[in-house]
Amino acid sequence: MSNQTLGGVREVRPSVPKRRHRVVVAVLVLLSLLAASCSASEDTALSTTGIRAAVATEDQAPETPPLARSAAEAAEIDAREEVTIAVNEEAFGDAPSVLDGQAVELSADDLNEIEIQDDQEDGSIAAVTTWVATATSQVTQLVAYDRPNGSVIPFEFIVPNPHQFGGPQVLMVVNGNPSDQWVEVQLPIRPNGQTGWVETRLYTFAETQVRAEVDLSERSIVVYDGTTVIAQTRAVIGSSTTPTPLGTFFITAKRRNPPEESYIGPWALALSAFSEVYDTFGGGLPVIAIHGTNRPDQVGDARSNGCLRIPNDVVTLLAEFVPLGAPVIITA
Repeated sequence: MSNQTLGGVREVRPSVPKRRHRVVVAVLVLLSLLAASCSASEDTALSTTGIRAAVATEDQAPETPPLARSAAEAAEIDAREEVTIAVNEEAFGDAPSVLDGQAVELSADDLNEIEIQDDQEDGSIAAVTTWVATATSQVTQLVAYDRPNGSVIPFEFIVPNPHQFGGPQVLMVVNGNPSDQWVEVQLPIRPNGQTGWVETRLYTFAETQVRAEVDLSERSIVVYDGTTVIAQTRAVIGSSTTPTPLGTFFITAKRRNPPEESYIGPWALALSAFSEVYDTFGGGLPVIAIHGTNRPDQVGDARSNGCLRIPNDVVTLLAEFVPLGAPVIITA
């Protein structure tokens, strides 16, 4: 076997002739047949920390982009369409005004390095290892820099530690390793795909070979652990007016949903991605998530506000086996 480090991602491959093609990446396995009627016209607080979800059936897609709507019309859309988990800006407050510097976008080359999966002569999937940084108790909120010892990157909202869903703040490493003084990480901020640098002394590190590949054209998710498929399923994806964003992201948090929120299934896995259509949603930031559903008959449709809805047994499996920080690669 031979190991190769690509950014912060180490690819583990057999030493055989290679040909490179890209294989899409994402999350999941079996289909659930738990049909139930969808609860519409709700706007339910997910927690006391300012996390909210706007809930509905998604049977009607917006006729015009949601940002062009009035507040009253937007509220009506919230009651008609299904779930985008929204992180309430009020829970975070304003980011410190002293922050300056410029956020760094993850380049196409960096994304290509992370997304190289199918690299064997026989077409088999190569194992890809990703470093995940977990914040220590010294970190109360995310602070990242535009370069090692550079300027602090300004955020529009505070990214707290621990996460508002519970659990530690985690980051996906895209360049460097724990032996370095600094590593480059993807940031869970807008616009999608930005990166910054953090000091390794403030984080602990672990490797994972789990990753999820989402193919929007196939409306499918496949989750790998190394070269082994651990989950595979069809999914509800974003509609044509509220599409699921493309790119390489990571799982930032897991939330066990209360029984009264059965419309989004038993679990929600929040991603580092945000809707690129909505500026806000349900009074907060439009965070994209993988979550369950009480309408398994809709799996395979394009009708969500951007989230990925999958059968409840599959999302439960993912909540158990997919670690925080695992990459989720979404392609068209």
